[in-house]
Amino acid sequence: PIPYPAMKALLLEPAVPPSSPPAAASPAPTLNSSHGDSLLAKFCHTQPCAPEKFVNAIMGRCLARRALPFFWLRRDAELFHADRALIRAVARAVNMTEVNEAIEDYWGHSANFSRLRRTWGLRLSTRRLRRMANTLLPSGELPPVSRS
Repeated sequence: PIPYPAMKALLLEPAVPPSSPPAAASPAPTLNSSHGDSLLAKFCHTQPCAPEKFVNAIMGRCLARRALPFFWLRRDAELFHADRALIRAVARAVNMTEVNEAIEDYWGHSANFSRLRRTWGLRLSTRRLRRMANTLLPSGELPPVSRS
């Protein structure tokens, strides 16, 4: 068997030879970066909100009222991870078409099929989110009308 320090050195050893130049990594978009005409930029310009506080600010404004006590008691709860993902997706939106697409993706998220979220409504109010985004973003294309 290989002793632990030697195994650790093997695992941490770079797979690329040191003579080759490192590959350029593309920076991942963050909420802190400037997005110009995005919802994040417009919201933080009109409201007293730092970009890093954007997710919690939107959660406080758009969360269903019956879910607020759960959110304030357990902010980092796994219960609200789908809501945070939706807010991060909507933060980059520059028109309502992108907001509506993000909301459609949100409704297909597996977390929305739990009993707490489905029956008790412990989730983000997409109606409030749309209203808030509609005051800040241009309309884009209208979503299709369901004929059911």
